[in-house]
Amino acid sequence: MGSGGTMDLAFTPEQEVFRNRVRAFMARTLNDPFYQENRHRGGLRSAVSRWWDRAVFEAGLAGLSWPTAYGGQGLGQVEEIIFAEECYRAGAPEGIAWAGKGLLGPVLLVHGTEAQRQQFLPRILSVDDVWCQGYSEPEAGSDLAALRSRAVRDGDGWRLSGEKIWTSTVKDADWSFVLARTDPAAPKHRGLSLFLVPLHEPGVTVRPLTEVTGDDSFGSMHFDEVFVPDSQRVGEVNQGWRVANAILGFERGVTAIEQHGRYHRQFMAMLETWASLPSGNPLADPAVRDEAAGLLGELQILRFWCLELITELQAGREPGFSASTLKYFYGDLFWRIGRASLRHQGPAVQRPGDGFQHYEYLWALGTNIFAGTSEIQLDIIAEHILGLPRGDRS
Repeated sequence: MGSGGTMDLAFTPEQEVFRNRVRAFMARTLNDPFYQENRHRGGLRSAVSRWWDRAVFEAGLAGLSWPTAYGGQGLGQVEEIIFAEECYRAGAPEGIAWAGKGLLGPVLLVHGTEAQRQQFLPRILSVDDVWCQGYSEPEAGSDLAALRSRAVRDGDGWRLSGEKIWTSTVKDADWSFVLARTDPAAPKHRGLSLFLVPLHEPGVTVRPLTEVTGDDSFGSMHFDEVFVPDSQRVGEVNQGWRVANAILGFERGVTAIEQHGRYHRQFMAMLETWASLPSGNPLADPAVRDEAAGLLGELQILRFWCLELITELQAGREPGFSASTLKYFYGDLFWRIGRASLRHQGPAVQRPGDGFQHYEYLWALGTNIFAGTSEIQLDIIAEHILGLPRGDRS
């Protein structure tokens, strides 16, 4: 794929050499005795995820598109998508540093200070610091701008108080990028600022939450007058909504790239499971064949859409509002793949906790919630892309 503004579906010889390098790394690393022994032990999922991110870093494959000045590899977004594709092709574990690598890091490269980039970016890649996102609150989920967490000026810093909830990987995180209100008198979208907050400071309380899949990867954070130096504020004071939306744009867009491989793998596993069912392969039914062919076609559309997104990122353009269209598409697609994988396998596989397919179905439900619900994406598409009048949200 070229680096210009026109989408090219062909990978260059150099990019294919890089793909072979990644495949060799996968074959070598995924045969490591630690991984083979612990890959299915749920209690060690965090340890395996951290081990994986560290192995990626030591192999020189972390921060592929980040500048070398901050510990990156100085390559491009195409190499990022090649790496993501090969991870899911090989069944690699999910890393623990995704919030830092995929969300905060790209935004610091655009909106952060040079001091912030020098301090935080290398430690994200080396997994010395694990990050989580401090956005949602008990009274501010879909309507994020209604958040109540506040940061009040205190000398050369701020005092942060409030609660964040549904925070992924918080139990393993060292830092959080937290959106808080810094001007209570301003309109709700205009009085917010983004802060980089250490989670091991006095006044920070972290509590795990168990999700429907049985994992405890979510949690809540409570801040009680936590001091945050002004040097750990990202962007201008009261301009946090702009920075937060940049992060959400990356989350909605880049997540599609990462999750495409996951659900393509699930789709192929679904077909293999169907072929081995004692009651017969559901694909013998023409209606089921049509449904499966349609889902596979939409997965291919998603892949091409991801390649188009990569072209935009290569040209230095942020995902913007168009990421909401992509987010709505893949959230609905992943849910329908998960539903199909259960519906055609009979009642036995639909029991809670019954293996890979059930877990992936429950996870797919979350794709319509995280990074903004499907309803919020439709509002954004209507207002900012189609130019329709703002709906009544009272």
